[in-house]
Amino acid sequence: MADPGRLQIHTVESTDGTAARCVVRCVGGTVRPGETFTVARSPAGDDTPVHLTLTRINRYGHQVALVDPPHSALVDLSGAGTRTLVRGTVLTAAPAPVTEATAPPAGSAGTS
Repeated sequence: MADPGRLQIHTVESTDGTAARCVVRCVGGTVRPGETFTVARSPAGDDTPVHLTLTRINRYGHQVALVDPPHSALVDLSGAGTRTLVRGTVLTAAPAPVTEATAPPAGSAGTS
């Protein structure tokens, strides 16, 4: 299984509670716009995960399609709970949902 994408927050440039712009470093996997990330703690401080969607990646003034380790980027995130983001927070990509198009063929599990 591929290493899940992980972003570590370096700075939070702006946030309004539902969107944030942050400078991040990719510390695992390859990260692309549209991916959903989780943060371990909710705004209430309990263990309810916060889900954020990566909407844009910008490197050196240009929008790019991905970021991978050990590169940094300016990213836009959306979702409730962006106010929980602080320096050092690690965002972990949620597994992609299994769909008919991505599921292995029937009867292929465990065969060699």
